[in-house]
Amino acid sequence: MKQVWIASLTFVASATTALAQDEALPQAVGDAYLAYESALASNDHEAASEAAELAWRAAQDARIDRALIGVLAANYGDMAEAQGDHAAAYEARREAAEIAERLGDPAGERFRLWYSAASSAYLAGDYSNAYRCAERADRHLADSDAESVSDSMRADHYLLAAQTGILARRSRDAASMADAGLPLVRERDGAGSVNYANLAFMSGVGETFRRDWVGCSVQMRQASAAFAGLDLETNHLVAEALQGMCIAYVDEDERWEMISRIQTSDHPDPDYDQVDALTGEVRWLRRHVPIPDPEWSQQYLSGAITLEYSVDRTGAATDIVVVENTLDEAIIPVVTEALEGFWFEPDREGLQRGAVRFEFDRGRYVDPDETGFRPVPLVRREPAYPYPAARSGEEGITVVRFSVDEMGRVNAPELIYEVPAGVFGEVTLEAVDSWTYAPVDPLMPAETRDGLVTFFHFRLRG
Repeated sequence: MKQVWIASLTFVASATTALAQDEALPQAVGDAYLAYESALASNDHEAASEAAELAWRAAQDARIDRALIGVLAANYGDMAEAQGDHAAAYEARREAAEIAERLGDPAGERFRLWYSAASSAYLAGDYSNAYRCAERADRHLADSDAESVSDSMRADHYLLAAQTGILARRSRDAASMADAGLPLVRERDGAGSVNYANLAFMSGVGETFRRDWVGCSVQMRQASAAFAGLDLETNHLVAEALQGMCIAYVDEDERWEMISRIQTSDHPDPDYDQVDALTGEVRWLRRHVPIPDPEWSQQYLSGAITLEYSVDRTGAATDIVVVENTLDEAIIPVVTEALEGFWFEPDREGLQRGAVRFEFDRGRYVDPDETGFRPVPLVRREPAYPYPAARSGEEGITVVRFSVDEMGRVNAPELIYEVPAGVFGEVTLEAVDSWTYAPVDPLMPAETRDGLVTFFHFRLRG
C-alpha cells in the first residue's frame, strides 16, 4: 500500500558542468563529451543524456583522472534524472558523491552530491539506499556553511531523510531527521504547511518506536491540527488516532509535561472540549465512551444520567456522585467506570469540581460530538502478531477505517496507514473483517456507522 505521507520535496540538481582539463582526453571520452555539448546546445536532452552516459562510461574504462570522472558522472546523473531514469541517475550520482568524498571536496559540494543521490534513489523506490545516502549527506551538512547550503535546501534534506527513514524501516532515525527539520520548514513554509505536517507526523511515528509517548502525542497533535487545516481528512484521522494511542501510554508523572508542551507548541490546543462545571471550568484531554452490555441495553430505554466529580492533581476523576438519573440503576457502574477513564487537565492547586451528563437513546450512548450513536461491539478479535515479525523483533502500527451495516457486520475495512509497510496490514484487515457489532437501530443515522477508525500497536514486550 502506498504511504499517504509523501512530503512535497524539491530536489536540487546541480548545474551542468563544463569539463576542464589540462591534457587531451582519450578519443572515446572526448568524442562523447563533444556530442553531449552539441546535443545540449540544440536542446536535444534525450541525445544529451545518451552522450553523457557514453562519456562517463568511456572515462571509467580509460581510468582517467578521478575528478574528471566525477564531473562526467554528475553530468549524466543530472541528465538521467531529467529524463526520469531515476535508477540510472542514482548510480551516477552516487559515484560522483563517492569521488568527491575521497578527494576531500568542500563539505557543501559533498552534501549536495549525496543529497542528489538520495533523491534519485528515493524516486526509484530504493528506500534503503536512499536513506544511506541521506545519512552520508547529513554528515557533511554539519560542516557546510550557510553560504554553500541554504536553509531552504537544509529543510528539503530533512524532509527527504525523514521520509526515506520511515520507508526504509529506520523510524527512530527518521524521528531525529524530522525533529531537525521542523524549525527550518516552519520558518520557510509555515506551521500550517503540508511539509510541516508531514515532518511532525514522521517525528511522532519515530517517537513511538522510541517509547517516547509524550513526544509522540505532542507531534501528532501538531500534525493533526495542520492536516485538518489543509483538509487532508485521512491524514488528519490517522494523526488523531495515533495521538490517542500515545496519550493512553502517558503516565501520571508525564501529564503536565505533555500539556505544557502542547500548549506552548506551534498548534496550541484551544479546543479541549468544555465539560459543564459546577464550579470553574474543567477541561478533559481524553475520555472513555460508556458502552452498556448489549443484553442490558433495552433496560435503559432513553434518558440521561449526570455525575458530579472532582479532579485531583494527576487529572483523574475522584469522589464521583450521581446527582440525577432517569435510567435504570444498572447504568451507574457503566458510566462510573467510563468517567474514571476520563483524563482531565491536572489541577496543581487542588481539587476542582465538575459535572458531566451522559445521554442514551434506546440503550445506546449518544455522542454529543458526533450527534449520533456509536455501534456497540460484540466480538472484537485482536490481530495475530505475524511470526516473522515477532522473530525478528519488528514492531509496527496500523490504522483502519471501516463501516458497520444494519446487521452489525463490518463492511469495507480499509488500511489507511501502516508502518512498516507490508508487515502488519494483512493480519489487521483479517481481524477487523471478523468483528461483529450489535444490530444497528434502523433510525440510527447512516453517517454515524461510516468512517469508524481504529488502530493497532504491534508492540513486543520489554
